[in-house]
Amino acid sequence: MITQYLQSWHDGDPQALDRLTTAIYSDLRRIAAGVLRGNATPTVQPTVLVHDLYLKLPTLQQMDWRSRAQFFNIAARVMRNIAVDYARKRRAAKRGGGFEIVGFSRVEPVEAAAPNVLDVLLVNELLDDFARDYARQAHVVELKFFAGLTDSQAADVLKLDGVDSSERTVARDWNFAKAWLFDQLSPR
Repeated sequence: MITQYLQSWHDGDPQALDRLTTAIYSDLRRIAAGVLRGNATPTVQPTVLVHDLYLKLPTLQQMDWRSRAQFFNIAARVMRNIAVDYARKRRAAKRGGGFEIVGFSRVEPVEAAAPNVLDVLLVNELLDDFARDYARQAHVVELKFFAGLTDSQAADVLKLDGVDSSERTVARDWNFAKAWLFDQLSPR
């Protein structure tokens, strides 16, 4: 049904977008919460991320929508970018007074910080660094961590993007990516 709404919207049906957003709102809130998961100092709430995504949807209308998973992948990527923009604005507002980076990082953690709490800008930077050498594996992180897709759904999205993939490949890529990221986030 979601794919039908996407295709109808692509074809110019103005009501299709309303039906689509109604049908996917709770899924998008779950994805937004995933995008913000572990953020030490939340700069935005999941509802705001979803609403900001809705404002950007008109720019995505002409995409060749082939699946629900493809849409959620793109939605997660857009929401990640929105969250990073909010974090950058928050950090810029704090210039002169410093800023916090909380959790496992290359920088000393704040004393009262809970373990496993991360700075969204640091995670974004690390994921960008990871993607330079391991593009497919970084895409798997976006699909699984941010979009909340299963191995099977992630493999389908990768295939839509022209990447030869399977559930086993996604599982291996996911394990490798987690190990790499954990290594980068561990205190030195």
